[in-house]
Amino acid sequence: MSGMQEKMSVSPKTGIVHIPSVNKSGPGHSKGSFFYRDNDLDDGKGKHMLMVAGKENTWFEFTLKHAFLTGSADYKLQMRFQTDHDNTPLRMEVRRGNKDAPSSCTIEIPLPNTKNEWKTLDPPIKVGVPLGGPPDTFLHFSHAKPQGKGILIRDFNLIPLSADESGEYSTSWINKWMEDLQSNVKKSMVPPLDATGEKSFRQHAKRSLEAHKKVEQTNEEEAKKKCQDELFGTHKECLKAALPLFEGAIDPKLASVDFSKDNLNNNKAVKELLQCIILTHGTPPKLAGYAAKGDTQRKRLQDFMNNTELMHRVLVHGGPRGGNYGRFLETYAEIEAKRNKTKSVFPKLSLAVAMEFATPIQAFDRKNVFIDPVQRYLHYEKAYLDRELEPMFESFSIWELRMAVNSDAPDEQLAWCRRTIRNYNPNIALMDDMHWRYAWLVRTDCTYNEPVWTRSPRDYKQIVSGGGMCGPRAWLGRFACKAFGCPTWGVRQPGHAAVTRWTPGGWMTALGGGFRVSWWEDRDGLDFECETKIRAAIGDDAYFQKVALIDWLAAIVGEGQNVSYITEKLWPGLAIVQRQRLSQVQSKPRKLGEQCEILPLITEVKQRKDKPEAITAGPGGSVIVPAACRSAKEGTVSFWKSFSGPGMQAFMSRPNWSVTYKLSKDKVPEKKAYKMVVQFVFLHENTDDHPLNIVITDGNGGNKREYVIPLTYTWGEWADTKPLEIVLGGADETIKIERNPVKFPFAMKKFTLTPC
Repeated sequence: MSGMQEKMSVSPKTGIVHIPSVNKSGPGHSKGSFFYRDNDLDDGKGKHMLMVAGKENTWFEFTLKHAFLTGSADYKLQMRFQTDHDNTPLRMEVRRGNKDAPSSCTIEIPLPNTKNEWKTLDPPIKVGVPLGGPPDTFLHFSHAKPQGKGILIRDFNLIPLSADESGEYSTSWINKWMEDLQSNVKKSMVPPLDATGEKSFRQHAKRSLEAHKKVEQTNEEEAKKKCQDELFGTHKECLKAALPLFEGAIDPKLASVDFSKDNLNNNKAVKELLQCIILTHGTPPKLAGYAAKGDTQRKRLQDFMNNTELMHRVLVHGGPRGGNYGRFLETYAEIEAKRNKTKSVFPKLSLAVAMEFATPIQAFDRKNVFIDPVQRYLHYEKAYLDRELEPMFESFSIWELRMAVNSDAPDEQLAWCRRTIRNYNPNIALMDDMHWRYAWLVRTDCTYNEPVWTRSPRDYKQIVSGGGMCGPRAWLGRFACKAFGCPTWGVRQPGHAAVTRWTPGGWMTALGGGFRVSWWEDRDGLDFECETKIRAAIGDDAYFQKVALIDWLAAIVGEGQNVSYITEKLWPGLAIVQRQRLSQVQSKPRKLGEQCEILPLITEVKQRKDKPEAITAGPGGSVIVPAACRSAKEGTVSFWKSFSGPGMQAFMSRPNWSVTYKLSKDKVPEKKAYKMVVQFVFLHENTDDHPLNIVITDGNGGNKREYVIPLTYTWGEWADTKPLEIVLGGADETIKIERNPVKFPFAMKKFTLTPC
């Protein structure tokens, strides 16, 4: 085993963080300051680091990514080292968020002469500040000048303080609790399977794994497709082999568990099953680390572990992301203290945000800046009360809401997106085609080209102006959907990025291929699609009982969980096959807006009956010309109901368009000078070459006058052009508004003519 293959790891039993010395992330000192040697410890596995003697101010560092060490806890430092000289101490500094940030803690590690024998630092040294969680943690080690033959370092261990405790809710106590519960669950919930049937399934699972490996190893497109067809064929054979196991043993065992409300509150076995799942998912070290933070946290964890209904509800909807129950409980308590108590969607939203943000979500292109989950909840609560969200938002399950609220965009950008789409192109929010609602912004405005980023950090507003190819277009599609509270999931595809999104008829992909070629994080697209179909067909509670319990049994029996492909491990493979099996149940499409405690703006505008608009007289002798009162139009001009009050607005798409308005003599009886002001929205930063051309012609087609009105970037807000002085009146005339061949669309609500 090469030393460079060694990875940092966290023990799921003790929570000890093991850091091999070869995992240093910093460049260290100048060339020649370090060497890596084959190890004479741990059966010769791995390598150790030599800090070369005589080199001054030698340093190295390790990065503890927030996604690796998700929870914050107190630790003590241990290391294995070797010297042949009494060296000055090794210094360790803790820096948060940035390797160049000021030190938040410094400790001195003694380095006595070990006479060339490996020694373990004893006792370990307490680190003065909590480690882990966001932002990233940097451990910066430095030494003034190693003496003798140098300093050899094998590895470091960060030992949670809770690992040494022995009382209630300590790591050892929770480990014992979990092991006892796991033993009971294995006896009560893992049914004996027919030996012949199990052997048959394992054989087919092995073939499926081999077929999966062939897909992974094949690059040529046609050959890969053939391998995929073979893989899907093995799935069918696995399902056929598993059916007797399901029908004869597994289905009856799962069905025997009563998760009704009365039984949840009164059945000890059901309570212990849920506790066992949570202890397995959350792991004793992380749970103990949270309980060790103080009496409030310990009581919060105790209360949760005794609240059977809440445990069940949390698990039905997938559990806290990353198994980070401490962060979930902390966030949930804060949201519950602040949330509005008047609407039925808010308890669901509260749980969804708390569970999804149990693993912190880093803001787009902002290193070590994270979305505040409590503010994210309050953002969507306000957006709902302001009637700005997708009409189906109320009816989404907690599981679906998790995928609606987890954008990496800052809250102000989500609000900007909703406001901009309503102002600029209402059809994007009003269209009946749920496959493209909200994401249509990509098709109308995100040009297909190398992305142009105009400032740092990057943001979603720049994608609209700068365009992009598969990645930025997919990011923008997800962003727009989530801004309106519509769930999306991933995704990545070979050499591509795309979007999967909720629709009333089921989840669909956009901007790419189908689920067959999709994946996100560690999950296969088809497996995710199966879950969506089952939840839609039989409900979330039934999904938990018939499918998710198999996943949890796989973890409890020590086989782990797998949501990507079938392996030779029995229970993870059965869980995947169960999803494939039950996904064949048909579900009924949901009706849009079938539950509405608050009438969404989208529904209100769609149902609104507007009176025909007309050119009218305004104050001070002005003339107001609504965009919809055109006498003719050419090219790509569309008229949509406007969110900005009654009536329509015009949307002028690329590349060529014009719209003409007829002003009769009775509207402007006297020829004189007017100031023309156009109310418009422009969404793109590059406006220099896209002015409005105004052409005024008298009734018989003669006496043509041409003007130009510059456009400015309005950030998606309604704005007025600078007044343009024109002369008209005393006869029937037409005003034609057009632009030269352009790259970006433009929206107009009206223009006003005010006497000078």
